[in-house]
Amino acid sequence: HFGTPTAEERRCFTRVLQAHIALASAVFPEGTPGLMLDAIARQPLWRDGLNYGHGTSHGMGAYLNVHEGPMGIGGGSVSSSVIRKSERMKRVYLEPFRAGMFVSDEPGYYKDGEFGIRIESDLVVVPARTEFNTGTRPWLRFECL
Repeated sequence: HFGTPTAEERRCFTRVLQAHIALASAVFPEGTPGLMLDAIARQPLWRDGLNYGHGTSHGMGAYLNVHEGPMGIGGGSVSSSVIRKSERMKRVYLEPFRAGMFVSDEPGYYKDGEFGIRIESDLVVVPARTEFNTGTRPWLRFECL
């Protein structure tokens, strides 16, 4: 960025940072699909009526590549009818998360012709310690790499 950010740029950056932190700090039961985690990540942006047109996360490292499955976090930029028609989206965004999976965390916001913001990091899914452990599924969280 060159110069002093505007109030709008600062607010949008703050929302993207909050989205990034929301995903990185999520605790969820094993088997949760990426579609559900995407809503957690996008919530800070959605509160201001902001969104981004790409997935929040992709798998990495299974075959020493970057953008790979079997899982991803996304779907919040399109309607459910788009997801229903896309075999790829259903396969990737409904894949259950398990410990040991490696994913990216990369929410963003882009104002056409003016500015764009994207914050990226990499995460691994690890067991989470919770106070109560309700249900039969183990609890998971992300650890930043």
